[in-house]
Amino acid sequence: MATTLYFRYTGGATVAETWSNGAAYTTLGGSSLTYYPGYLSGSRGAGAVALTTITQDGPTAGNEIFSPVYGSNYPVLFISPPLAADVRIYQSITFNVWAMEGSMSCNAATNCRVMRIDGATGAVTQILKTARTTELGTTDPPPAASNWSGTPTDTTFNRGDRIVAVQFLDDAGTMSYQAVNNWHYVDGATGGANGDSYLTFTETLSFESAPAGTSVYLTATSAGIDPGSATELEAWTSRGGGVATAATSTVNGLTDPIQITATTGGTAVEWYTKSLTAVTLSGPVLVNVRGAVGNAVANAGYRCELAVCAANGTGATVWAVGGRANEITTTEAVHQFWVSGDDLSITEGQRVRIRIWIDDCHGSTGGAVGQMVTGYTATTYYAGAAGATGDSYLTFPITLTEYAAPSADVGMPYIGGGYYA
Repeated sequence: MATTLYFRYTGGATVAETWSNGAAYTTLGGSSLTYYPGYLSGSRGAGAVALTTITQDGPTAGNEIFSPVYGSNYPVLFISPPLAADVRIYQSITFNVWAMEGSMSCNAATNCRVMRIDGATGAVTQILKTARTTELGTTDPPPAASNWSGTPTDTTFNRGDRIVAVQFLDDAGTMSYQAVNNWHYVDGATGGANGDSYLTFTETLSFESAPAGTSVYLTATSAGIDPGSATELEAWTSRGGGVATAATSTVNGLTDPIQITATTGGTAVEWYTKSLTAVTLSGPVLVNVRGAVGNAVANAGYRCELAVCAANGTGATVWAVGGRANEITTTEAVHQFWVSGDDLSITEGQRVRIRIWIDDCHGSTGGAVGQMVTGYTATTYYAGAAGATGDSYLTFPITLTEYAAPSADVGMPYIGGGYYA
């Protein structure tokens, strides 16, 4: 059974569809840019939205469509929720995109990249770049969609991986720069009408549902282990005794993620669950973290990494990483996103390690390009009361219970004295 995903730019993406790896998008032209996070959805939008594309003198590697609000520094990446099962994608992918060029002198054709986002690392790998050369028309709105197909590189997507698609213009003959607008339409509400843009996979794809298992709360209590140089705190099923904060200094981006610190320039903070009974970690984890920045131009967003480690905190295996593309606000607020990876066994006594970072945000309204800016503070609030300041927690899709180590065997006495071994 084929699977169709619709290109969506507006309409309020769900928590499942909000994702960022904090890294720049490398354009077809080789530039590293922040991006605007659209999403690939199983349902149509509310009405056609026009996204802008520019042309240039060709031959060209391709020009991505970008946000009409934030400009060409924000290519639009359409990102799916995490997959709920492993799937091999190798058969034809069909594209149906409503697009037009501003002048027949543009010599532009619409195309699309499809990529895999690794749930464990956030790495992005291209599996298909189409090479359609049919020139677009100039009628606005377009009288019909451009429809074509391509065969991807045979690729296995693991549970927890996501799909990302990026529409772009390419040469129809030789592209030419023209000072006119070119439009791609998405968010269509009606099948066969303007904006009804989508891609269809031959394979059957399934996507994760919201987690409904154990919630663990970020507390200010020591985890009782010391595996490294960070301050190790406990994350468990009871909330903390009062609000605590972690203050992290921003830097100029684009940057690698910065683990949150107890004080600006101080020791990193991370959390560990109690030692756990054996269970398989699978499905998405909802991250609910509360924070604020000192100024909107800081352009900082949240990111989270989950790993499974030994009882003493060593030997960590990273299970999944992900973040929220939008920036942290200037007043304390909840920031939610999913972190999801492939099935991973937790053996008796192991723990889950939780690391939270700040990183470059994407789709930001606070600055010119969305890269992090130095000189500001991002404050994370935790160990607070339910639904109030500092109520930071993670909800797992499974039940987590504390591991109780078996008591040592004690020999039994026998008549005549002594003990059996």
